[in-house]
Amino acid sequence: MLLVAAKNSSAQKNKSDSIYRLLTKSPGDRSLRHDFMAAYRKFSADSALMYGERALKFSLAKKDSLAIADWYLYNAGSLDALERKQESKDEFLKSAAILRSQNDTFLLDDALNSLGFIETKEFHFKQAKDDLEEANAMRIRAHDTAGLAGNLLNIGYMYGAMGDYPRSLEYYYKALDWARLIENKDPTYMGKVLNNLGSIYMDQKKYKDAIGFFRQALIYKKKLGNKNDLASTYNNIGSNFMEQKQYDSALYYFRIALDLREQTHDSHGLAIIHNNVGQVFEEQGQLAKAEEEYRLALDLRESINDKNGILGSLTSLGKLLCKTNRSPEGISLLRRANDLAVQEGALSQRYDASLALAKGLNYAGQYQEGLQYSLLALDLKDSILNVAADENAAEMKARYDLDQSTRAIEKLKQDQKETALKNNAEQSRMLTLLISGSVVAVLIILFFFVRVRENRKARRVLQLANDEIGMKNKNITDSINYAKHIQLAVLPEKELLTQYFPDSFVLYKPKDIVSGDFFWIHPSENKIWFAVADCTGHGVPGAFMSVLGSSQLTNAVTESPHSTPSEILHRIDHGIRKQLHQDKAGSGSRDGMDIALCTWDQKKRELIFAGANRPVIIYRNTAQLEFLLPQKTAIGGMVDEEKNFSDQCIVLEKNNALYLYTDGFPDQFGGPKGKKFKSAQFRDLLVKFSSADMEHTGMELDQMFDEWKGELEQVDDVCVLGIRF
Repeated sequence: MLLVAAKNSSAQKNKSDSIYRLLTKSPGDRSLRHDFMAAYRKFSADSALMYGERALKFSLAKKDSLAIADWYLYNAGSLDALERKQESKDEFLKSAAILRSQNDTFLLDDALNSLGFIETKEFHFKQAKDDLEEANAMRIRAHDTAGLAGNLLNIGYMYGAMGDYPRSLEYYYKALDWARLIENKDPTYMGKVLNNLGSIYMDQKKYKDAIGFFRQALIYKKKLGNKNDLASTYNNIGSNFMEQKQYDSALYYFRIALDLREQTHDSHGLAIIHNNVGQVFEEQGQLAKAEEEYRLALDLRESINDKNGILGSLTSLGKLLCKTNRSPEGISLLRRANDLAVQEGALSQRYDASLALAKGLNYAGQYQEGLQYSLLALDLKDSILNVAADENAAEMKARYDLDQSTRAIEKLKQDQKETALKNNAEQSRMLTLLISGSVVAVLIILFFFVRVRENRKARRVLQLANDEIGMKNKNITDSINYAKHIQLAVLPEKELLTQYFPDSFVLYKPKDIVSGDFFWIHPSENKIWFAVADCTGHGVPGAFMSVLGSSQLTNAVTESPHSTPSEILHRIDHGIRKQLHQDKAGSGSRDGMDIALCTWDQKKRELIFAGANRPVIIYRNTAQLEFLLPQKTAIGGMVDEEKNFSDQCIVLEKNNALYLYTDGFPDQFGGPKGKKFKSAQFRDLLVKFSSADMEHTGMELDQMFDEWKGELEQVDDVCVLGIRF
């Protein structure tokens, strides 16, 4: 590979020298000037910039407007190759302004195309679209094949950055058509387009299609030997394996890409790969190595002011720091990411930052602000979700394959026609036969068409109806899956439970993706509050109630940290009834929740419990279970009488265990006779696993539930919390 690169570098030097000799004889020839700078920049961007700056200074002295515009453009290209992005953009803008004032289109399309690409990276999509489309129109008028391939490639990249994958694919396939016309002369665009096509299919989780495009791209890129281009595709192959959790293969390709980027000192590319390697290490649980890679990536991106990259690195590093109990620093980085995303108008990056902030704030116990960012993320996702991307990707590929087949047929027809024209007599005879055959063929086709038209029409109607139903189902499922992310961001993560109760477990099994059951934990001064609740309904309605119930608990405890559990239940009962307008006659809302709420004082080893329809089970190493019984009323709902929640206080000895649970596990149908599991059998299980550590107990309960349910449908959400003190 290095030998190829060396040969390529030598070839570029020879080409630039050859053009330069011609240019010295015709210094005003703009085409020669363009070709020379393109070849010289590929050989050495530093040298090309030095030459261009001298030429610009000379042109400024002569006040030659077109030459000035040309040299601004060529210097911008050299600056871009040297990772001096802002300077590059400034030079492109100067060039475009002069060329517009001179009404000169010779290089204006190049300037606009380059500006559009830069603006895409800066998330200025409206301006990018205007510049790229204007450049495209110029190149169509000029029949510029190579220019069109590059321009359509950039438009496809822009739509991909916007998250509009169908339109991105549409333009990539158009670019591929133009690139094929010049692939023997210049395979550059074939490699780039195939690489970008692979990236889109990878984003759509079509990994087999993606790897096919990446491997084709390598064939073309190896011919050119450009190390940065090769590194880009090797990095993409690594990402493809990372997405499939094949981490050893991912690291293998990332290291190849890293070696190539280091040889060219490409900061932008190095940052991308370091960030990807960090993701692999994080997935493997090697968090210290992951942090090192994320920080390397962030430093590199800040050194070149890569705003898109900085956003990604801040988010990745911030999430990791929150995950490793360094929430203040992590939240600070995530706030920077969110502010930058707002500043740049980057919706998808702002969604990522908001969701990460919600989780980070929950790690830090700042639940109220975490809820606000969760709701913000829910609003943002509606603006960026593209539910039809997967279907359109397949459709676009099929359309491309069909177009290729059509071209082959048309070429065959043209060859046949040219052969026939060589002999006039033969042409006449063949024409007669063709007309006769066509008449017969038309009659046959009409006969069959009449017979099958009605059947085809009926099938089309049924297919359209089926497609519409499928699309609606997918829309609903995608929305619920996103709601799951929001709910999980609002509710505490299991790591928070084990932070305060190392020997503990949570069995959490939603019936319909999102859940009406939830567990909750909140540290307050010298006490730890925790609860398990069962809200009215399951699925999306239950999830809404769970978010409401969780936020009410957090607000109540935050505002009154010295209250008892029974007082908190009174507060949230009032809060939910007020928020759902249940105190108003005719409101019709009977939604509420059952809950077991506890506080634990480690120093006193004192547990205080208050419940609404949910008990607490205690195991004291005696092979017998004890029960703390709740008040027989729910939180919320259309109940007129006063609710009298009361506290129960007990002292727990070392190794005593406690269980909170909803009714989803005991109510599950299954077993050999398809009957309910029932509470008595559930309690027997707790006794059976009483000597095991809590993590093992949770795994056994999970396995027992799945075995009991078998092929039957899960009837309700399940939540079981176990703690050994």
